[in-house]
Amino acid sequence: MARTVEITLYKLDELDERTQQNVVDAWRNGDSFLWADEWQESLNAFEKVAPIKVRDWSVGYPGTYVTFDIDEDVANLSGMTAYRWLVQEGWEQITRNQDCPFTGYCGDETLLDAIRAGLANPASISSLRDLFREALHDWAKAFEADYDYWDSEEAIREDIEANDFEFHADGTLAR
Repeated sequence: MARTVEITLYKLDELDERTQQNVVDAWRNGDSFLWADEWQESLNAFEKVAPIKVRDWSVGYPGTYVTFDIDEDVANLSGMTAYRWLVQEGWEQITRNQDCPFTGYCGDETLLDAIRAGLANPASISSLRDLFREALHDWAKAFEADYDYWDSEEAIREDIEANDFEFHADGTLAR
């Protein structure tokens, strides 16, 4: 014989504080960073057009870094010589005529910020090695900041709220 069962569901902010924290912790531990592949694809695409070869990189623990090799024929170009090389190799066009030109993801723009700054002020280019090091450093720090935000309680709460998730009193997700 059929019966009717009434279940009370809660929004995250309606749960007691301890249960809310358990939900946030479980959310954080049960998911992987959604944009990691896009960040990696931006780096891979940048590497194909830049005079560099990325050897290793890490974001977060144990540290954020990018190690790379650069074509030694251009590594020490500086100032106007570096500027002319960038223009000749199409970097001026890449940075001025397109948004997110490598993959369509914002990681492309982060890689280009240092290049844009060098093109705008050629005297600031101490060497192309330093310019590309700055671009890679900016990419790694932006990736780390994006991950840190995604992993934050604020972002998790926004995700839960935006998706209208509801929970049982013990914090388990109502399906």
